[in-house]
Amino acid sequence: MGYYLDHLSPASFHYAVDPLGGPDAAALTPEQASRIMGGEACMWAELVGPETVDSRVWPRTAAIAERLWSAADVTDVDGMYARLETVNRNLEFTGAMHRAYFQPMLDRIAGNQAAAPLRVVADAVEALGLGTGRTGRPTGTMPLDRFVDACLPESELAQRLERMARRFVADPAGHRDDAAVLRRQFESWAANDAQLEPLVENNKLLAEVAPLSKDLSALGEAGIKLLDYLTPPPPADVKPKKLSRKAQKAELEAQQAAEAAKQEFLTRENAELARLAEPPRRGSSGADVRLAAFRPIKVLADAAAQK
Repeated sequence: MGYYLDHLSPASFHYAVDPLGGPDAAALTPEQASRIMGGEACMWAELVGPETVDSRVWPRTAAIAERLWSAADVTDVDGMYARLETVNRNLEFTGAMHRAYFQPMLDRIAGNQAAAPLRVVADAVEALGLGTGRTGRPTGTMPLDRFVDACLPESELAQRLERMARRFVADPAGHRDDAAVLRRQFESWAANDAQLEPLVENNKLLAEVAPLSKDLSALGEAGIKLLDYLTPPPPADVKPKKLSRKAQKAELEAQQAAEAAKQEFLTRENAELARLAEPPRRGSSGADVRLAAFRPIKVLADAAAQK
C-alpha cells in the first residue's frame, strides 16, 4: 500500500517505503532480485476529474520514482524535498496542470468574492483521500466542488515553514531571517479569519472551512507568541544598575509570574497541537483536510518547552 497515490499521503511517507523491504522481498534470492525491472504507483480515479487528476499524481510520483531507483540507504527526507521543489516547478513546463487548476477552483468556490483569504487557508492545509466526506459509492460523475477537491495533497508552504522553524530553533541568533519570515506568515494567519468571514456568509461550499480558518488564526497567534519566547534579546548597551532588595524581590516575582504564564500557555497550546495532529477519520464531518500549519508551530512549541 506504500505507493497508492489516491490515499493522498505525503511524499515523505512514500519515500520511506523500501520497495524491497517487505518479508516477500527478503525471501528472494539474489538471482531473483536481479530480475526485478521496476515498480509502479497506483491512482484510483473515482474521485478525480480533469481539474484534479494531475494534482493527485504530481509531484508525489516523482518522489516515488526516486525511491524506486535509489539505493536503500538513500533516506534523507529534507534532501528529497529540496529536489522535489525544483521538480515540482519543472513539471509545469512539461504541461502538467497540478498547480494550474488550484486557484481557479478556489475562485469558483468563493463565488463572486475575492478568494485571497480562502487561498491563505488552502495553502496551509492538505487534502485527504479515499472518498472522505461523501456518502454512497463515489463515481466519476460526482461534482468535485468542495474545498477538499481544490486543496493539494501536501502543503508546500507548511513544508518550507517547518524547515525554517527547525533551523531557527537550532540557532536562533544565526537564523533571524527565518524568524522574520515565520513571523510575517504567522501574522497573516492570525489576521485571515476576519477577512474570510464575509466569504463564508451565505456560501454553503465554504461553511466547512470556517472552523479551519479559526484554527489557523489561533495557530498564527500562538506562533507569534512562541517566536517571542524563543528570540534572544538584544545585547544590553549599558551595565545594569544594582537593585535594592525590594526591587530584586519584585523583579524575581515578575519573572516567576511570567514563567508560570508561559507554562500555562504551553500546556494549552500543546493540547491544541495534539488535537490538530490527530489524523481526521475518513468520512467524518468537516472539510476533510488536515491543517498542516500546525507542524511549524509544534517545532517552536517543543523548543520553547525545553528553554
